[in-house]
Amino acid sequence: MKTFRRALTVSGVIIMFSAAALATFNYFQGFEINTGDWVASQGITRVPSDGGTLHLTASSGSYYAELQNLHDGYATDFGDGGYSFYGGADPVLSR
Repeated sequence: MKTFRRALTVSGVIIMFSAAALATFNYFQGFEINTGDWVASQGITRVPSDGGTLHLTASSGSYYAELQNLHDGYATDFGDGGYSFYGGADPVLSR
């Protein structure tokens, strides 16, 4: 019985991590081609790794994106940079 319970637990953990990995893969935006479905409040710039204003290294690939902040865009003293639905709006958000 203990062996069965362990196998069931291990199977559940594997399924959980597989689902998380699949969700992450489906919504990946690497900025290699474009800025995707990002909606930028002020502006968005696709820049090569180690370039742009921030001179960051892309986490993967050769490009990353820089968003310009819109000062007080959300509320007083709170800026707004933009957002993305990463390939599709979440039905919970569209209520």
